Amino acid sequence: MMAKEIGADLTPFDLLKRVSSAIVDGDRVLVINDEKIPFSQLSGTLKPNILHHREWPDPIPQARAAILVSSSVDPRKDLLPVHVTIHPRVLTIGLGCNRGTSAKEIISLVERTLEKASLSVLSIARFATIDLKKDEEGILETARFFNRPLEIFTREELSKTESPNPSEVVRSHVGTPGVSEPAALLAIRLHPPFSTGRGELFIEKVKSENATLAVAKWLAPEETQGS
Repeated sequence: MMAKEIGADLTPFDLLKRVSSAIVDGDRVLVINDEKIPFSQLSGTLKPNILHHREWPDPIPQARAAILVSSSVDPRKDLLPVHVTIHPRVLTIGLGCNRGTSAKEIISLVERTLEKASLSVLSIARFATIDLKKDEEGILETARFFNRPLEIFTREELSKTESPNPSEVVRSHVGTPGVSEPAALLAIRLHPPFSTGRGELFIEKVKSENATLAVAKWLAPEETQGS
């Protein structure tokens, strides 16, 4: 299955059998992959009943079922027939916080920030922070809550990564002008989900009372005209 190929979550799982049945029966199945996630199963010649679109089609073709590949929570999915969504793990989240910040506050900041950007928490690949926070229970518990790894970077590594919102106040406290933004960028660039494409900062630093986060995202290579 496509989700297994890229190590992604699939929802809702209870509809997978219906979508798979449509494929096996040779009925038309729509595949929308507008983030252009590379799949070996979508390369080459596809069966005529598989309608593969690398952009959202307008109008949406008639089909018995659909597969949506997206890190976004797109309201257009309600226009699709019975479908499942594959959530590629293309997001990295850089975290910073004051000492003793609760996991509840950090988790809430993550969920609110992604919801506002219409991004799925299932597309988080990993979290990242500075080594000074490697034992910060709120950050550790956040990574456990989302069942994702936590990457630790030194202040030297973070200080070498340019980010749009450097702070001399942050530098005076931790020895680098930023934590959440460079941590997110380093994490996506050191651990790209695919061999092509690039990692870019997608959401600049967002703050709660005691925590900060930033989100980086893998982006597919830009397509040249005629490709």
